Amino acid sequence: MALLITETLRLRSLEEADAPALWTCITRNKAYLQTWIPWVRDWNTADQVLEYIQDALHQIDAQEALSLGLFSEEQLIGIVSLQEWDHALGIAELGFWIDEAFQHKGIMRQAIRRMMQFGFTEMKLNKVEVTFVRNNKRVQQLMERLGFRIEGIIRNKLLHQGLPADRVVAGLLKQEFI
Repeated sequence: MALLITETLRLRSLEEADAPALWTCITRNKAYLQTWIPWVRDWNTADQVLEYIQDALHQIDAQEALSLGLFSEEQLIGIVSLQEWDHALGIAELGFWIDEAFQHKGIMRQAIRRMMQFGFTEMKLNKVEVTFVRNNKRVQQLMERLGFRIEGIIRNKLLHQGLPADRVVAGLLKQEFI
């Protein structure tokens, strides 16, 4: 599966052959990624990346989640996903990250918009949710630009850099998506 964003940007299903590129991207960005994404700390081998890709493909087949690689030209630069797909309610949770070298260029905003467009039209979602650490102001600003509304703050719900931190829950309904 592939979703075009621009002539040079696209989202597509990961393949086992993408494992070395994904591993390289994660290791190159590990210090920055693990600040916000706890599981990155636990990824220490290329085999774990291959298992992630295999699991992502299984989840696509089982219609449990949709995790796609974000590519600039042919270079893998991140992941955008709709996870925890609840078919009965038509809700999924957005997840994403991008190579630090590609930040602040509007790429992730475009990629998320394209993924949400697919989610609302093809996956028949009614709502997309996202959760993030309260002090992650860049993600909060991005979500607000995309039309997400903060629905709640759960105090001390996450560990952030070893300390309890608040978890923000934001959502976007299909009818709010422009």
